[in-house]
Amino acid sequence: MAFTLASVLAAYADSGLMLIIARALLGVAGATLSPSTFALITTMFRDEK
Repeated sequence: MAFTLASVLAAYADSGLMLIIARALLGVAGATLSPSTFALITTMFRDEK
C-alpha cells in the first residue's frame, strides 16, 4: 500500500523536491516488500518433514 501511494505521489510531483521525497519513500517501501513476501511464502508452503 505504501509503495502504491509513493508511486502516485511521484507521478504527480510538481517540484523536484517533492519528486526526491517520493523516490525516497519508494526506496523505503520497496525495501519492505521483499522480506514480507518471503515471510508469506515460507508460511504458506511449509515443509512437513
